[in-house]
Amino acid sequence: MDNPAFCENLIIRHAVEEDIPYLLSESDQVYMQFLFQSAYNGMQRGEQLMWVVEKDSTIIGQVFVQYSSMRPHLANGIDRAYFYSFRVAPEVRSNGVGSRLMATMEQDLRNKGFSLVTLTVAKTNDRAIELYTRMGYRIAGSETVTHSVKKNRNRWRREEEQAWRMEKRLG
Repeated sequence: MDNPAFCENLIIRHAVEEDIPYLLSESDQVYMQFLFQSAYNGMQRGEQLMWVVEKDSTIIGQVFVQYSSMRPHLANGIDRAYFYSFRVAPEVRSNGVGSRLMATMEQDLRNKGFSLVTLTVAKTNDRAIELYTRMGYRIAGSETVTHSVKKNRNRWRREEEQAWRMEKRLG
């Protein structure tokens, strides 16, 4: 579902520090801004990369790429990279923004010598799984993903979620 008219004038670029407060999040902003700042610091060290999509001076999408991980089946710093925090603003979904962002990210990884890209996606996120499948990703295994969420009385709690590990060869 690509909408070429909507995708005119999209700017896909590397994130800068000033973008951090405007990145997209579906949970507590304070915690996510801490994570986004950590990702940005990793980008400054050359360990990862952050991409944003901008339209009319507003960030409408993002994806972060980790080159290496303590879990080498996700990212090993040699030929396998892992992307996460892939989001497109709900009001602009189904216009081709996500597909274009992913294609840009994948081409950049090819240029850097990576031949495989991985991701994890909640098993219940049918829409994302459909997009990833359409983009050539296949299910390669199952993962348990842990994240922190704010619950009752603003207390943080770690929650686990079952996810698919998907991957794509960047041939």
